[in-house]
This record gives sequence, structure tokens and C-alpha cells, in this order.
Amino acid sequence: MKDNGIFTASGRAFWHIAACCLLCLSAATARAQLTIEIIGGGSDQIPITVLPLAAEDKFQQRISEVVSADLSRSGRFRVQDIGSVRPLPSEPNEVNYRYWKNRGSQSLVIGKVTPRQDGKVEVRFRMLDTAKEAQVWTHMQAHMNTIADALAGAIAKQFPDKAS
Repeated sequence: MKDNGIFTASGRAFWHIAACCLLCLSAATARAQLTIEIIGGGSDQIPITVLPLAAEDKFQQRISEVVSADLSRSGRFRVQDIGSVRPLPSEPNEVNYRYWKNRGSQSLVIGKVTPRQDGKVEVRFRMLDTAKEAQVWTHMQAHMNTIADALAGAIAKQFPDKAS
């Protein structure tokens, strides 16, 4: 081998180190390309707590968990932890509004699941405003059309043969 500085042992070591550095830099660049940074959105999320519905533990599917996950995924809500308070309220007169407000929750969802004799399940829920210490009905009225559309869609699905 020639001794021109490129092919000597020290020259090879230099090129190995340079290659390793380039490899590390390209790996860091590739990792940076996979990083997703979401800016904004979090500051205007509505803090809400969805409590487990009374008696929902008797069923395989937990409605409160599905509701919490859906609200969280929407990006509009920051779902709060339920904490350690027990028993959990299922009616407005059982709610300690100060406790939930101090935990940072603006809204509180409570309710209960009742199995019926005909094998169906009745679900009742209420959304409460922790600052006003009252049930939030005005917000729900704005969604009545959506609820009615969902109900009509569910009814229509019961008759797939009759679709026109």
C-alpha cells in the first residue's frame, strides 16, 4: 500500500470515524423527520371529567371509557382523571361541585346504566357545569338534531331489506 495519507492505518481510521459520524448524522436527521410536533390546540381544550356510570361495571363494554376516549381523540376536550373520591355520584344532588372544580374540571358527566326486563339497557346521563353548579341543558339542546339523526339512522338500520 502507498503511504499517501489515505491508505495508511491512521488514514483508514480517519475515514472510518468520518463514515461513522456521517452515519450518526443521517440517523439523527431521519429521526427528526419522524418527529411530529403539534402546536396549539391544547390551550383551548375543554376540561371535562366523565365518571363511570353507575352499574356499568355489570356490562362488558364500559360506556364512560368509550365516551372519554372519543372526547379525547376529538382534540376539543382534555379528559380529566376521576381521582379517588368515592362513592362516585350518578345524580346531580350527589355531586360535590367544589371538589370537581378544584380538580380543574369545567364539565362533569354522570349517569347510570339500568338493565331492563326485556333484555335492553337504559342509559341516562347528565352533563354538569362545575362553575355554575347546574345541569347544562342549553348546550345539549343545540345537539338535539344530531341526536335525532343518529336515532333515525339506528332505526333505519333495523330494516335493511326495506331500503329504497
